[in-house]
Order: sequence, then structure tokens, then C-alpha cells
Amino acid sequence: MPCYAANGLLCHLASMRDHVNIGFYKGTSLADPVGLLEGTGNELRHVKLHSIAEINQSAIKRLIKQAVQLNSAGS
Repeated sequence: MPCYAANGLLCHLASMRDHVNIGFYKGTSLADPVGLLEGTGNELRHVKLHSIAEINQSAIKRLIKQAVQLNSAGS
């Protein structure tokens, strides 16, 4: 499972049998107006992708940029 970091852990990719998760370690702190984030953990949230057609690239890019900003701010 590849993990990505920028001033701390940022996100990871997890392949499942029928989908791929993009997990955000500080997911509960991310603004998600489109409602892509799922999960019930204390901080971790993920975006579940079942097909390439489901990828909303601009919304996912916004989540990644927010996660980078949170880590840069030390939050």
C-alpha cells in the first residue's frame, strides 16, 4: 500500500477486490463539499473509487491540496 507524505503522512492508496481507496490521514479535518469522503475513524477518511469514470479529479485535487496545507501548518 503506497503512502505519501508531505511534512507528515498525507494519504495512501489501497487496492481492494472491486475498488481503490484514497485514504487521507487527516480526513476529518478536510472540507468535502462534494461528499466524497467516507469512514468512521477518529481522523482517517477515504474516497472509494469503483471505476475510472467515478474519478472527480478537481475534487480529489482539492482534498490533496487541503491535506498538504494542513500538514504544512502543523495541524
